[in-house]
Amino acid sequence: MQLYVLVCSINICCSVIQLNLDNVATSQKIWVFEYVSALAIQLFLLCWHSNEIKVESDRADRGVYESNWWKADPSERKQLLLLAGKLAPTYIMKAGPFTELSVSTFIDVSISYYIKRCIRMY
Repeated sequence: MQLYVLVCSINICCSVIQLNLDNVATSQKIWVFEYVSALAIQLFLLCWHSNEIKVESDRADRGVYESNWWKADPSERKQLLLLAGKLAPTYIMKAGPFTELSVSTFIDVSISYYIKRCIRMY
């Protein structure tokens, strides 16, 4: 995943630079825009699903606490405590040691680069 995010980010950045060039024909800009859109959608889907895994893993241990655990036998309560401890960690997909894949990562990679590029132009 680290390699995919890196390659996708580089492709988006290079394509956005090509969109900003003045000597590129309008028809080619349309093709580049479609290509950037497809890359952004792929990256977004990856980051969105990773974000959903994080949100659901944050909620996984709530089921234990929302049950009637206090009515259970002491041995069952101990088992529920162990289950809650196993469900407590948050799981998230990472792109190597660089970053976590989430919606904020998608915004950083795809949208903020274009905004920074436009600000430098003016």
